[in-house]
Amino acid sequence: MVPEQTDNSLVFSDVCGNITWSGQTDPWGDINMNGVNSVDSATGVITISWFCTGYGENGVSVYTPQ
Repeated sequence: MVPEQTDNSLVFSDVCGNITWSGQTDPWGDINMNGVNSVDSATGVITISWFCTGYGENGVSVYTPQ
């Protein structure tokens, strides 16, 4: 039996400076991106603030291009 493969890819969008993502879900509630969300145009580094409504988890994630 082959184990089920999961895809944890994120897709980021920048529309007029409004940074959003798709491709992530939380079965216990919505994931909200609130706070400072930005893309550094010189380095491509994406910084987002997030909040999960299910249990109140929150944090800041930084994504660096390879």
